Amino acid sequence: MQSLSNYKNLNDARILITNDDGYDADGIKLLTEITEPMVKEVWVIAPLKESSGSGHSLTVRRNIDVVQLSDRKFSVDGTPTDCVIIALNQIMERCRPDLILSGINRGVNIAEDITYSGTIGAAYEATIAGVRAIAFSQELSTTAKIDWSSARENVGAVIQRLYNKDWKPDCLLNVNFPKQINGAGQIKFSFQGRHKQGDEIALISNSPRKKSYRIGAVKFNKSVQENSDVEALRKGFISVTPISINHTDTAFKKSLEN
Repeated sequence: MQSLSNYKNLNDARILITNDDGYDADGIKLLTEITEPMVKEVWVIAPLKESSGSGHSLTVRRNIDVVQLSDRKFSVDGTPTDCVIIALNQIMERCRPDLILSGINRGVNIAEDITYSGTIGAAYEATIAGVRAIAFSQELSTTAKIDWSSARENVGAVIQRLYNKDWKPDCLLNVNFPKQINGAGQIKFSFQGRHKQGDEIALISNSPRKKSYRIGAVKFNKSVQENSDVEALRKGFISVTPISINHTDTAFKKSLEN
């Protein structure tokens, strides 16, 4: 398949911004603030409430309420995927975006995290619809209050650099900013790594016929794969990972056929 070439300058582009932390989250406010001076038009269509962990899920068993907050800002009582579907098929049907940005997520989306992430889910849905998409996430610092400086200082340049590339039509870009940049905005193009070892499960209540559990923190592997998104962040690089929406393992398919 041919790549999706950049057919207009970024400053002439129409951008849709969404997320999974909610329309009023600090990360989406930061992304909007930085993006608005760079482009012709910014729309924000994002979940009413936090939807972390929603992955690529969509709402099919109830109505979805959409509230217009200003000329180009809407809250959607649904998932990040719902936001993209409603945006492209209703709200922005006659003025489709040139690029969809998802984030900036509070916390990283690397390795197996991408399968749970609503931030990635929104970018995934955009890619299915044929719109280029970038998902952004900021690694948490050790303090209680998140430090957005890594994303704040580099997200504009990253958008500019990636927008000017030719993209495969079935790929989204997953960008993660480290707690602290090693050097002046260095980017590492990395592959999706593995870091999950298991989960902590808490037993909340216990009766003879019914138990109640809560899924807690993830247990991580100590070993890190070379050139992975996990390694890139640990070394202080901005990690950029192309993610294909085609999940077919071609090599394994051929092995099975043989």
